Amino acid sequence: MTELLDARRISPEEDFMSDILGAVADGSAEISDSEIVGIMTSIGLGGNDTTSNQIASLFYRLLTEPSAWAAVVSDPSLRA
Repeated sequence: MTELLDARRISPEEDFMSDILGAVADGSAEISDSEIVGIMTSIGLGGNDTTSNQIASLFYRLLTEPSAWAAVVSDPSLRA
């Protein structure tokens, strides 16, 4: 994450980390590199955990409720 922080400082992109670094650079925000790394790590881990839990819950429901499975199989629009 520290390497990514250094890369974004040199070459900003259209992402949240670059936005934070821009706010620090223009004086709008006062936050340390270690705090930025902590925030980005938390966001990444939180998104990973939430996504995997939701996928597991989805499959559990589809496998334990035959009518839900049948609906998804018969109606492709439910898969989008």
